[in-house]
Amino acid sequence: MEKARKLFIIGIIGAGILVASLIGANIALTSSTPNPNVGCLSLAEVKAIMADLPIPSYLPAGYTYKCGIADSGEAHVVFWNQTVDTSTYRVDPINAAQVSKGAIVVSMIDEPIANATESALAEFRSVNGTDTRFTPQLMNINGKIAWGNDLTTSGGIATAKFPDGKVTTNYFDVPARIRVFEPGKLTIIEGFVPLQEIAKVAKSLQ
Repeated sequence: MEKARKLFIIGIIGAGILVASLIGANIALTSSTPNPNVGCLSLAEVKAIMADLPIPSYLPAGYTYKCGIADSGEAHVVFWNQTVDTSTYRVDPINAAQVSKGAIVVSMIDEPIANATESALAEFRSVNGTDTRFTPQLMNINGKIAWGNDLTTSGGIATAKFPDGKVTTNYFDVPARIRVFEPGKLTIIEGFVPLQEIAKVAKSLQ
């Protein structure tokens, strides 16, 4: 499975990439009547694939579990205050927070992190100061090192260079996000809600 990587100048960092052939993949489900839409699994189905995925005990008023996706070493679940059609809704592992504005996405990815502090600081330094509109901050989430950023209007920069030398630059909104580092694992909580709410969700994960 391809892991998420930093995108462009300020590091709009996605949660990870599930293989495009996830539809019809041979995923073991525990439900006796599994959801045929593997892009929108129940929480029990996701946990059957990635048992150590942490689930928040705190969510903003009106938010409940909607859908999730999982594969070996990677899972993404969506909590939202909107109604979704579970027969058609599909969790986008990279852009779920962008596509479903207002949703809170919790992701866990197995990563080769040996030293959590070194990894977190290296990533923080790589994105800090790249753009004055984007202001990441180091954080402590239940004793684990993390960095986060508040939602930022036009805080993302995407630059494309063409063979004729032409360069185009587009700006896009950045969701609030917290990335929590620990040996072997990266947990990401993000959404277009205030960072204070994302932090409450992050600290309630268990």
